[in-house]
Amino acid sequence: MHPVLFGVLAVYFGTHIPISIVLDSQVVFPRAWYPAFATNLFDFYTSNFPDFLFANCRTRYPYVRWIGVCEVFLQLPFFFVALYALARRREWIRIPAIIYCTHVPTTVIPAVADFLQNPEAEQYPLDARVRLSMLYGLYFLIPLVWLVDLVRRDHVFSSSVKAKAA
Repeated sequence: MHPVLFGVLAVYFGTHIPISIVLDSQVVFPRAWYPAFATNLFDFYTSNFPDFLFANCRTRYPYVRWIGVCEVFLQLPFFFVALYALARRREWIRIPAIIYCTHVPTTVIPAVADFLQNPEAEQYPLDARVRLSMLYGLYFLIPLVWLVDLVRRDHVFSSSVKAKAA
């Protein structure tokens, strides 16, 4: 694994844990379960960014809530496992990482498509929708880059890639 990719993944998983716990999980669990700072952060995000999916996941966009369920119960535990495996350079992370890296992009694509094509999105300026799509796009691109890296190597932490088959 290239050191830059290692660093990107460490930051990605390290920042994704608090985001998932404090913000994203609010689409799954009742708001009453959260302290004021967390609900205020949710309200700030949904009022300052054109993320109408996130803001309306309980009413008009229930698929977003189910993506949140996947994040809380599948992805969030994996974030801790991935950080541990990265820190300890554990090769057993390869298969779980491949599963994660193929799952996550499939959860991002519908949201980005809605940001760009849903008639409700037209009330927001295109540049704001593109910025939001780019933010979500990071959660598509980083797992995709890691997936390509995982497939190209025999060992997760090796610096050499697989030899091409003849």
